[in-house]
Amino acid sequence: MTNHLGGVRVYTNRQIRRVIKHYQELRSAVTTSASGIKDENCRRSSLYEAADTVCMLVDLEQALSILTMRQRMVVLLISLGYGPEFISSRLNISRVTVKFHLDAAILRIMGYLNAT
Repeated sequence: MTNHLGGVRVYTNRQIRRVIKHYQELRSAVTTSASGIKDENCRRSSLYEAADTVCMLVDLEQALSILTMRQRMVVLLISLGYGPEFISSRLNISRVTVKFHLDAAILRIMGYLNAT
């Protein structure tokens, strides 16, 4: 769940990683239920977490514009479900460099999301 400091939404490194990893699945779910999140059996906290995820998806799409081209490629490939081994061979870089680009991208995204 998103932390709120003084009424301001603060995203964590773990949340951003999870959203990037499951981006396509989440995007599809959001598109399917664009009319709103309505599940009578959901607990109240689940609704808040779902709303936070929707907000993060929208914010994440805007945040991608601040990444370098290589960071964007790594994030995109991860969001499509590819692992570090495939990404390293596809982009002709080492697995360590893939991790470096992902970590740098997450830090930039976290800074962008938490600054707005």
